[in-house]
Amino acid sequence: MLNKHLYPTIWHFINVLRAEQKSRDADFARFVMGEEPPKKAEKFRRADAQILRLVERYDPLNIVEMLRGISRCYVMDPEAEA
Repeated sequence: MLNKHLYPTIWHFINVLRAEQKSRDADFARFVMGEEPPKKAEKFRRADAQILRLVERYDPLNIVEMLRGISRCYVMDPEAEA
């Protein structure tokens, strides 16, 4: 028999999505009430600053360079981050 923990069902996936949605809804409600959002991690603040600098220097004649610079702000492989 297959181990259900290794092969989660669609229902498990849906339940995880529901839990995440509840968490996001609660975060949004706190934001609407005037609470400050939680501080971003330093690596995300640095990436945001890099992207802002690229956007501020935007040259319509060189969009490929800007997009290449923005793409370098994202790490797609979590193993490479360490």
